[in-house]
Amino acid sequence: INPLGFALENYDSFGRYRNLEPIFDPTTGAIVKTVAVDSSAQPLLTSNDPIKENDPITYSQHLGTSIEINSCFVRHYFRYSQSRNEDSSADGCKLNRMMSSLVEGPNASIQSMVKSVTNSQDFRTRSISP
Repeated sequence: INPLGFALENYDSFGRYRNLEPIFDPTTGAIVKTVAVDSSAQPLLTSNDPIKENDPITYSQHLGTSIEINSCFVRHYFRYSQSRNEDSSADGCKLNRMMSSLVEGPNASIQSMVKSVTNSQDFRTRSISP
């Protein structure tokens, strides 16, 4: 039904980590039993993604190492930060720099990618139409 959601099943509605899920009596609201949380999922991040994740940690690591997911993130951040869609011929170098700062080298991170965008000349001097 929701493979991406199943991978996060170890977290309750308040974001607390749990290994057991209480089952409540619908009439009294009392806990009847507890069952082990099954957070295994095959998220199918891409159509050819055969990896099955067993917990939210490996799920997030899988997201972080996926070229497709990182490329998508870079494109969407570009669109958000520039207030326009990318043009592959005009913006290709900038997208490549963003991707490099996100995934390559010892300082690669989201923070590094955001800095690469906000420190660029065209970001600092851009104008946005109302």
